[in-house]
Amino acid sequence: MSEELKPCPFCGAAANIEKEVDSGALDEYTIRCMSCLARTVIRYSEDKAIQAWNKRADCDECDKSYQKSVDELMSECRRLSSLCESYRESEQRVKL
Repeated sequence: MSEELKPCPFCGAAANIEKEVDSGALDEYTIRCMSCLARTVIRYSEDKAIQAWNKRADCDECDKSYQKSVDELMSECRRLSSLCESYRESEQRVKL
């Protein structure tokens, strides 16, 4: 039995399995979102198409990567702020 389709990873809408039969060739399957029209690449079995559609990124890994980027940006902002403050202080000394 085939696995149930997950909602679209982009908009959350329902998706359908589309089967195309090319004369004399293998059946071709894709999964397409009914709302935003996102779709998988062609697979030659319904199960493989469903597996491709249902595959999702590891959210924990995405969150860690995002947090690392935020931390690096915040660190750089603090560094630049400190440089700006040092520059302002040096300007003040020059004016005196």
